[in-house]
Amino acid sequence: MIIQLKHVLGNQQLDRIRELFDNAKFRDGKFSAGRSAQQVKHNEELADADIIAELNHVVVGNLVRHPEYRRAALPHRIAVPFYARYKEGMRYGEHVDDPIMGEGDRYRSDIAITVFLNSPMNTRVGNWLSKRLVGLKKLSTRPVMPRCTRPRPGMRLPW
Repeated sequence: MIIQLKHVLGNQQLDRIRELFDNAKFRDGKFSAGRSAQQVKHNEELADADIIAELNHVVVGNLVRHPEYRRAALPHRIAVPFYARYKEGMRYGEHVDDPIMGEGDRYRSDIAITVFLNSPMNTRVGNWLSKRLVGLKKLSTRPVMPRCTRPRPGMRLPW
């Protein structure tokens, strides 16, 4: 099942997120990738614990309060998200999200979530292809965006 949520974050929240990204330290995205995904993952992930904590408060907080998310996900546990950016030429190729997450106390991850922090009109991430048993499905990122945004290139939140 694929669900697209509208208006997860407001414009003021997106502005604050962009401020945090502007002053943040990033590291190679391969750090969090599973064995097979390391071959196709070419991005950078946020590496600043204080900024991650503030982002989690805003982004995860809004997500878990979103009525459609609550109806669809019924989460028992929520993994700490990875905040990634894509500079010119970076991409995350075809891959399957790892179903087992965590270190030490490992757990199954039955739901994969991506929150786009930019308008698809201002990034190269406008559409995704989801490969399913019944074929390909083209996904537009447009429904997860607030109505008016002032995006900066390359920011997204993969979970």
